[in-house]
Amino acid sequence: DEAGEAQIVQDMLSKPDTVAMAISPSNAPLIAQTIKSANPSIPIMTVDADLAKEDAALRKTYLGTDNYLMGKKIGEYIKKAKPNGGTVCTIEGNPAADNILRRAQGMRDALTGKEGLAALAGEGGWTEAPGCPVFTNDDGAKGVQAMTDILAANPDLDAFGIMGGWPLFGAPQPYRDLFKP
Repeated sequence: DEAGEAQIVQDMLSKPDTVAMAISPSNAPLIAQTIKSANPSIPIMTVDADLAKEDAALRKTYLGTDNYLMGKKIGEYIKKAKPNGGTVCTIEGNPAADNILRRAQGMRDALTGKEGLAALAGEGGWTEAPGCPVFTNDDGAKGVQAMTDILAANPDLDAFGIMGGWPLFGAPQPYRDLFKP
């Protein structure tokens, strides 16, 4: 619940006894705006998910994965399996989650050798399947259903780029069933 998360941040920042805050923002722009509005004097640390680069000064530090590099590694792994390109679909969480967006960008950049493409349309031999990327809003069952639907509509799909763990955590058995021989 993005609005609920922002409300909790706002409430905590308005309390005089709050001396520091650690947060994993599910909606980086909304949390950044909440922090800006509160103009806190306390240190804020982001964990796992960071604020967008332009808002990084609002926090003292970030503790977590280099999400862009993680996405590049996913792309390199896919490219190693399919060096001549193919069709891919990314499964992403929240469309405003900066960590997930960075992972997806890293994957696209690694697949194509070009930086900053918003979608793949043949660059480096790679295209994104119709209906992709899929945003699951961090719902595991929705991720599994989306993968099932994408495979049914695109039986020649070469790869999924899964930017988070939702298909694995939400419904592991249906996920495994997708890839039975």
